Amino acid sequence: MTHRDLALRYLKLILIGLPIFFVIGILVTATPEFSRAFGMEQIPETGMAIMISYTFISIGDIFCTLLSQLLKSRKKALAIFLLISMSGILFFLLFPAKTTHGYYLRCAFMGIGIGYLSLLVTFVSERFGTNLRATATISAPNFIRGLLPVFISPLFLWVKTQSDLITAATLLGIFCTLLPLLLLCWIREEYGKTMDWVE
Repeated sequence: MTHRDLALRYLKLILIGLPIFFVIGILVTATPEFSRAFGMEQIPETGMAIMISYTFISIGDIFCTLLSQLLKSRKKALAIFLLISMSGILFFLLFPAKTTHGYYLRCAFMGIGIGYLSLLVTFVSERFGTNLRATATISAPNFIRGLLPVFISPLFLWVKTQSDLITAATLLGIFCTLLPLLLLCWIREEYGKTMDWVE
């Protein structure tokens, strides 16, 4: 963290995980609030929404990893899944469900989109030399998880004071997916390169 280039590289990789805990920590966890804002008569169960989301996150993880192998590119696979994440978030917020089945379907769609954490961890490990690789790979998911209480939730609560629940979530959802897409442009592709090097 005392080396500017390494710190920026690490920070960019962490921020690519923004949509993951925005979806889980804000959209899915606040199921009662969002379903009431959507005008749903029957409120979906938060536990069921979380279970469905995590089930499809696991499926997304498999497909994202396979896609990166087929494309021979981590960046392209991550970009595709970030676009799926954005589509899922906008579908969830701008085309709200009227039934519990429709709500759970949207949770599944978002789950697929944010199912790229395993590939992101691989992406992190390829970005650091053998002397820092284990530390970066192990710590990055914890910092990604830490984005929720430290950055995403306070920002969401602040934006919500300036607008309504749906608008705040839509604006933050777009921000949380656009920023990682932009950051990907400034990260080199390392697929297939030797990992036998040090910082």
